[in-house]
Amino acid sequence: EAIRTLTAFREHNVIVLKAFFHGESRINYFAMLVKDNNTRVRVHFFRCLNYLMTKLHERFNYETLIMPYVLSGLTDNCTEIQEEALKTIQHLGDEYEGWNEEKLADEKYYNKLAEKESMKYRLE
Repeated sequence: EAIRTLTAFREHNVIVLKAFFHGESRINYFAMLVKDNNTRVRVHFFRCLNYLMTKLHERFNYETLIMPYVLSGLTDNCTEIQEEALKTIQHLGDEYEGWNEEKLADEKYYNKLAEKESMKYRLE
């Protein structure tokens, strides 16, 4: 629940009665940390995102909330943050491939075959 609060997330079909009558303001702390002026703060934040996306037991419940912030790290000015974001995405991709090895076997085979064919035409 803390991650939902930190990202200012609420289901679109949930209306808090008090907020309906009196208004409400929510603060997206993750967005503030992504745009922080201090590079060290952003680096540590992206390390935290890496931990949340790779080690947290309930990470599948929060993937859709956290992934946009991880992806924003790819466009950061700091190369260390870009590398951390890429490392997170690479880990998630490797994990997905491991879980779906049988399902992806044909696709991998045909991708390698297509790559060999394209190399053959480039050499000619």
